[in-house]
Amino acid sequence: MIATQFNVSRDPDRSGSTAEPLNWKGIGLALLVISLIFSLVVLSIVILTPDVLTRKITVPLSLDDIKREEFQTHQPDVQWVSDRHVVFRTREGHVIKQDVETQETVTLVGNSTFVSGSF
Repeated sequence: MIATQFNVSRDPDRSGSTAEPLNWKGIGLALLVISLIFSLVVLSIVILTPDVLTRKITVPLSLDDIKREEFQTHQPDVQWVSDRHVVFRTREGHVIKQDVETQETVTLVGNSTFVSGSF
């Protein structure tokens, strides 16, 4: 009674296994095509990537290069003299008064007046 309830038969010809054998040639061909495409992608990435690691730095900076004026920072001492005007010293050494609304500048003291070094 149990055998008929679950459709289990005792006949060896009707074992219920209807799976076909695997197509190994198709699987092998598919893996070959996938690996070929993958290797072409990797090859194109290697060929088209610029050679960043082999570039050499031409000349490293020396201490004398860093001491040059173009590498020095300029910190002007800006002072407000009125609501609209500021006075500051430029890199060249001029003392300038600037109107912040109109951007007009007036040189108060030229750099030839100062004898000290550069800023």
